[in-house]
Amino acid sequence: MLAEIGDLRKLSREDRVKYDRDIKAYRDTLAIMDTERNIGMEQGRAEMLTRNIFNMRQKGLSDEQIADLLDVDIETVKETK
Repeated sequence: MLAEIGDLRKLSREDRVKYDRDIKAYRDTLAIMDTERNIGMEQGRAEMLTRNIFNMRQKGLSDEQIADLLDVDIETVKETK
C-alpha cells in the first residue's frame, strides 16, 4: 500500500483514516511478534539452564561448582530439579 500512495497529503480524509488504522494494526502485529519471540527466547534459556544443571549433577558436580561454572546464584541451582 505504501508504494501505491506516494504522497500521504493526497489522500482523502477517509483514506487517511484507513491508512492510519492499517499502520497501527501493522505496528501492533510487529510488537506482538517481538514479544512472542522474546518470551520464546527466555523459555529456551531457562530450559537450557535446567538441562545444563541436570547434566552437571549427573557428572557429580556440586551445586556450588555448577553455580560458579554457569555464573548463576546458588539458589537458582538449588531450586532447579
